[in-house]
Amino acid sequence: MPLTSKLSYLISFLIVLIVIIAYIYLFNIDLNILLNIEIEYVALASIVYTIAWFVSAVRLKIIFERVTGKQLSLKDYLLARFIGSLIANLTPSSLGGEPGRSLVLSRKSGVEFAKTLAITTYEDFFDVILPNLIVLFLAVFKLPLTIPLLLISSLLISGSFLFITGITTDMGSKSRLRRIATYIDSKIPSKIKASIRTFRDTLKYFRNNNDRGFMVKLLVLTLLYHVLSALTIYILVLPIYLKHIADSLAYVDVFTTSIMAYFFSYVAGVVPTPGGAIAVEYGLTITLDPVAVVIVRVFMYAYIVVLGGMSFLSLPRMKSSSKR
Repeated sequence: MPLTSKLSYLISFLIVLIVIIAYIYLFNIDLNILLNIEIEYVALASIVYTIAWFVSAVRLKIIFERVTGKQLSLKDYLLARFIGSLIANLTPSSLGGEPGRSLVLSRKSGVEFAKTLAITTYEDFFDVILPNLIVLFLAVFKLPLTIPLLLISSLLISGSFLFITGITTDMGSKSRLRRIATYIDSKIPSKIKASIRTFRDTLKYFRNNNDRGFMVKLLVLTLLYHVLSALTIYILVLPIYLKHIADSLAYVDVFTTSIMAYFFSYVAGVVPTPGGAIAVEYGLTITLDPVAVVIVRVFMYAYIVVLGGMSFLSLPRMKSSSKR
């Protein structure tokens, strides 16, 4: 990894850490509560969150094998997911991990990078559309704090459809756009041109796919992944609410609060700040108590940094494991 990349990742990590520390002091959070969190709940949350990541790996496996016809181990898909998420958590915006996942898949399978990039782009399409549609519904109950999230969700949903439609639609031979595209195309080196064509054709394959069973399967896995991630927050904050915040609060109320916190922070994390700093905290704070915000933020960030880092370090020792 280049020195500049290492430095940028370190700076991003430090910014997230500084924001968390500042948040603790800003809300005058009792450190004893943070230090005395019950380890059983942390362990259970880790198990549930790991299951969520396995679900996301299964989804990636289904998409990848559908297009390439090649098979990798579930571990390879999980590594790709972790490494992509690590990059996203150490760079601006939570949607920045596609190149990392694509590189791992390309390296492990021998499939060209342009095709694996199209695969991870399509995979992200589900992680954009479904959570943002949910936020459009949930945000109504927390106005006006959720106005920024409504704007972000609207832009992401419309932008995603426009991108997929625009890049996979053939322009008329006499259109002005076609002439402009032809001129630009003539200036691009043939190797890059071939990669762009592969990327476009792969996305076009997905767009023209009429297999409803395939789509339903991906939607169910996407929903399950996000619900399990939200359940992780619920497990983490439940003992905090029952012991230190509101012991009379119903379990279902804490669950509802956790569901909202997850989806609000997920969408807010798209804002291009280093590691989602400030943006993710804002999304969590809309519904969670500040103590719970710190616990959730530290847990989820540490989980990805640790497992993503371990996955990244394991790559040099791994060889291609694709099967025909």
